[in-house]
Amino acid sequence: MTKVRVYLAGPIRGCNDEQRTHWRNEIKQALKKEFDFEDPAEWPDDYALSREVSKLEACDLLLANMWKESIGTTLGVIRARHQGKPVVLIDPNRINNPILNGLVVPEKPVYTLEDACTRLRELAAEFARTFTVRKRDGREEPFSTKKLVQSVALAASAAGVMDPALEEQISGPVISTLRRSGGRHGVVQTSEIREALFDRLGWMSADPGQPLDVRTRAQAILEAWRRREATKDAERAFLEAQARIAGLQAERQALLDELAARDARIAELERNPPAMVEPPPSDLSEALRRAQIDFAGSLVVHDRAFASAVASPYRDVAQAWEALRLLGRYATERQLAGILGNKFSGSVRWFKGHRDEVPGVEYAAKEGQITGTKYREERTVVHQGVPLFAEEHLCLGDSFDPQHCLRIHFAPFEDKVVVAWCGRHLRNTKSG
Repeated sequence: MTKVRVYLAGPIRGCNDEQRTHWRNEIKQALKKEFDFEDPAEWPDDYALSREVSKLEACDLLLANMWKESIGTTLGVIRARHQGKPVVLIDPNRINNPILNGLVVPEKPVYTLEDACTRLRELAAEFARTFTVRKRDGREEPFSTKKLVQSVALAASAAGVMDPALEEQISGPVISTLRRSGGRHGVVQTSEIREALFDRLGWMSADPGQPLDVRTRAQAILEAWRRREATKDAERAFLEAQARIAGLQAERQALLDELAARDARIAELERNPPAMVEPPPSDLSEALRRAQIDFAGSLVVHDRAFASAVASPYRDVAQAWEALRLLGRYATERQLAGILGNKFSGSVRWFKGHRDEVPGVEYAAKEGQITGTKYREERTVVHQGVPLFAEEHLCLGDSFDPQHCLRIHFAPFEDKVVVAWCGRHLRNTKSG
């Protein structure tokens, strides 16, 4: 497992060898099994800023021993915080420099090497816990301090504020807060990142302890960030609207294609009607089953219709089959008229125009008022939770003898027709 790497910052120039190396060696000896170290006291004498920046970039934490005031060490703290790295500040002589202490917030200075080792172990435990950022759309990606620092820099630039030190005062504490939260929970929401940034900027712009120019610039950055978010929200809404329009256009085209294909199938069926290859049904229940299959999508057979067919002794199954096929064609043409946007002729006119196709079958549009009221329950079925009053029916035979009389009751439901009864003559005012 890769160890956490610590940058050892402290005064070097103007110090003797023991001042430069003694405390560093004590830290390395105490923590050698737990950490790797970058020790600038071991570098050659020639100083190069680019080397310090790159070495610090490769480290995870910074330990700064401010046993005396040091400009170089202070700059190292600023660079580390700007990179979002936690800083442990040792102030053994209790210099209590308010500027330097402010740079390491929310950390507090420690006063001994032993306390510094303890705090490094605590930070390393937090730092070692990897966590992700969960976006609005549910996707997750690893948390990136670099990305957050860049976001702060962009907002500062939009506000006309060019101050890397101020940017560090914003991003550093926010990154520390998010690392603690993310380390505990394994994930942070983008809303948590936004809240942490806005809380920090709000505090900096309102804290009377902050210099006026810091408060003013923090407020400017906060307002610039809000303006940018409003623009992004508008762009997101525009893109979502575009996507919805594109989806609706694609759906419309798919429906047009489906209608064109259906028209082509209808034309083909009119040119080459399929030949009857199956023998007539052997009984009423088989006739219902085959009608349900042949006209699937436009004709629905209710369980009560099947039950009435099983109980019926009606003899002329062939005529009943032709009546059901007539009803299936009616249901299909009614449905197609709705799909194609054509006006349907209506049930009465349709059956009147097709009455010669099945001799002996008559269509009744409704029941008498008394029958419809007194015996309504016998003619009502529940389909998909909706009660359907099936008063429309086809009449086969004019007696009440169930061997020679059959009634097929049905009702429209949305773009389909539901067969509610296929059996004996239901009670009316004549039969009681």
